[in-house]
Amino acid sequence: MRNVGQRFWGALAALVVALSAPAALAQSPADRAEARRLFDEGQEAIDRKDWKTAVDRFKRGYALFPAPTLRLGQARAEAGQGHLLAAESIYAQMVKDGLPADATPAFREALQDAEKELGAVRARIPSVVIVLTATGPAVSADVTLDGELVPRESLGSRRTLDPGPHTVRARAPGRIPAEVTFTAREQGTETVRLELRAVVAGQVEVAPVERPAPPSPALRRAAIASFGFGAGGVVFGATFGGLSLARRSSLSSACPSGICPSSREGAVAGYDRLSALSVAGFVAGGLGFAQGTALYLAAPAEPAGARGVLGPLALGLGVSGLAAGAASGFVALSTRSELSSSCPDGKCPSREADRINDLHAFGATAIASLSAGAALTAAGAVLLATSPKPEGPAAGLRVTPFVTGSGGGVRGEF
Repeated sequence: MRNVGQRFWGALAALVVALSAPAALAQSPADRAEARRLFDEGQEAIDRKDWKTAVDRFKRGYALFPAPTLRLGQARAEAGQGHLLAAESIYAQMVKDGLPADATPAFREALQDAEKELGAVRARIPSVVIVLTATGPAVSADVTLDGELVPRESLGSRRTLDPGPHTVRARAPGRIPAEVTFTAREQGTETVRLELRAVVAGQVEVAPVERPAPPSPALRRAAIASFGFGAGGVVFGATFGGLSLARRSSLSSACPSGICPSSREGAVAGYDRLSALSVAGFVAGGLGFAQGTALYLAAPAEPAGARGVLGPLALGLGVSGLAAGAASGFVALSTRSELSSSCPDGKCPSREADRINDLHAFGATAIASLSAGAALTAAGAVLLATSPKPEGPAAGLRVTPFVTGSGGGVRGEF
């Protein structure tokens, strides 16, 4: 079979010829131009495997001008998205309709392609055999396949369908409803067996009821972790804010006119760094609390054990500690770089006393924050890994109310 590019140009040439032929005189020039545009868009959608768009464009183009090339494109797009029955129907209709004696060579080629591809699509179509049995007296049952009623005459025979998941249901008066879900695979045949069991005297049966899955704890835990990160950011901001205010107080006495002597140049630079770190901490803390609030409000209500709360909280605090340690370490390295130029022989002048003190303070803060952050992160990860997991839904849960002469109740099957 020719490649997609060859088929595209061949089909496009056929469409241009068709729209220029006398048979197209019934359509307006605007309709013919729109059909050409829709054909181009359909081919482009096929090239990028956007089957749904391709089907839409070819259908609309065919409605404006019924050219076989447009119909052929629609069939290929239907087959591409797994709608094999729809593709088979289009191919078969093209073959059945045939072409007039004066059809163009391009139209004849499109019909030949349809005949070849019809056989290939039919070979891919899966099928199902529905076998229905019933206990007790014979009953008249309604059987549906994906909500569509299945004729009683077709039960026990092969029935074609598209690939993918399907559901068969059977109901009858005085019988317990039956339901089977299966997956049809191309070229395969599935056998589905349903049994309609008789209801015990005085018993009323209902359809299976699935227990809903428990809410996921992911959002709630992410909210708690965000709160932990926010708390760590606020503590970081408050700590450096306090140091910044203390440094400002000491500078106010040394710089009464707002102009500091060169001997306090290091103190001024340290004050600027402390203020910047304080602002960064408060901003990070505010963002953490804002995100935590949004996640908490979006999370479904769920019971949370101690580990489910402490784990993400420790994780958030740990990440905040690591961030604080990284920031403090960066400032310490920057300060050390500045001192290296002022202290070439390792001996610093007295005016650098403030920078030396800041270097020691930031270095100690970085080590403490990184150590605490690593410990809290590890503890949070362990707590989360060992926290109880929510139980999944029970498979095949059936709730059966019943009534007898002496009383009633509910029967559950798991």
